[in-house]
Amino acid sequence: MDRLVQYLVYKKNPLRQLGLVGLKSLHLEANPNQHKMILEKIHARFGPDFNLNNTQRTLAQFLCQESLYSNLFQKMASKILFAGVVPILFLVIIAKSFKSYPRTKSKVFVYRYGDLGYLNSDFQDSEIQAIPTDRSTGNNLSWFDIKFFFKLLIESKFQYLFHPKLLVNILRWVTSYSWVVKFYQPEVVATFLEGTAASSVLTEYLNSQNIQHHNYAHGEHFRYDCYSAYANFNRYVIWGEHFKNIQIEKNCRPEMFFTRAPAAFVKFFYETRHLKKIKSDQVTVLINSGVERGSTEYVNLVMLFNYLADGTTVVLRPHPVDRASWPQVADDLRTELDSVGKNLNWVTELPENTPMKFSIIQSSIFIGPASAALLEALLAGCKIIYIPNRVKNNDVIERHQKSRNVLFYSAETSSIQITEFLSAPFIINEAEDNKIKYLFKLD
Repeated sequence: MDRLVQYLVYKKNPLRQLGLVGLKSLHLEANPNQHKMILEKIHARFGPDFNLNNTQRTLAQFLCQESLYSNLFQKMASKILFAGVVPILFLVIIAKSFKSYPRTKSKVFVYRYGDLGYLNSDFQDSEIQAIPTDRSTGNNLSWFDIKFFFKLLIESKFQYLFHPKLLVNILRWVTSYSWVVKFYQPEVVATFLEGTAASSVLTEYLNSQNIQHHNYAHGEHFRYDCYSAYANFNRYVIWGEHFKNIQIEKNCRPEMFFTRAPAAFVKFFYETRHLKKIKSDQVTVLINSGVERGSTEYVNLVMLFNYLADGTTVVLRPHPVDRASWPQVADDLRTELDSVGKNLNWVTELPENTPMKFSIIQSSIFIGPASAALLEALLAGCKIIYIPNRVKNNDVIERHQKSRNVLFYSAETSSIQITEFLSAPFIINEAEDNKIKYLFKLD
């Protein structure tokens, strides 16, 4: 049942394509102005963020996310669908609660998280118990949980009842956390749930049992992305002051943040970029689901490829979490460039076969829409080229402070600009270092 809910909300499916259960693309489709208006509207409804309790924060975060649906029919269809899921999910969870698991006491339980290295500065390896996949976890419903649910309903003035999708979210997460508490008895639950509407309620749930809730940022934060607004934890570890300030602007508590870049980022910055002794002509391109023949991103990529020297190795990689237009777009790009006599060496890399780290080390230039991969590449000594997507030109300029190693490419970019950028070497100096340190706390 848990996997069914994830399929409905996160995976590509017919209902999602109609916009009934989740955004059609994991790369949020709303434009920056819409996100800004949503945040202003929710802020006006709930008032100063420092007055909100966790029950209110979860409702505020959920309403931010649901406001991305502009169609009333979509909202009503989603309510009806999830209203039917609630009782079924409840019965499934009750049945699963009787299943027995071996009890293993662990100081820190890492919930569905892959980069354990990010936790090393906070905990010892021996203290951590990690659960890598959804299938490794269970669900549990206790009398404590039932009383907690009733408390939430009362505190929300029963507003939760009018949002069955939110109830499904809370029910599946709280009962999953209940399973964690029952079988692992942790002192800390560490996760990466800032984009989950139930995040604040989960903090309340754990704190009521004297357990801390820590969040470790697992990707970029965008100023106009209201998805993670109002999220609340006991400790929120984030890459740097830039991203921290963005989250504070989205009504997250300033005092919970701790800035620190992942160990891999630190190594990229202090070691990898200085060890690139062999000149590489490889250009790696990250393809996301918005890149389809005829799209702005696709047209810009074709224009950009025409500036590359013949014989350049172009590596095409699908974005690891969203492959709606893959592999068709890879075939289209190769066919179109070959048809006009552009001689490029095309290579396809799949994330499951070739780690991102390998692509970054082998490349001189990284191209794609907004993605943490481009920031990692910049840390490692690659020049990066953004193509238009969710992050707009002014956001790129603000983020990178006009770094000479970064280019935002569009139809308006002059041939002189792109030619000079492609021919110039990666620049390492104090000024450029400070621009990177603006994004990441690397020391």
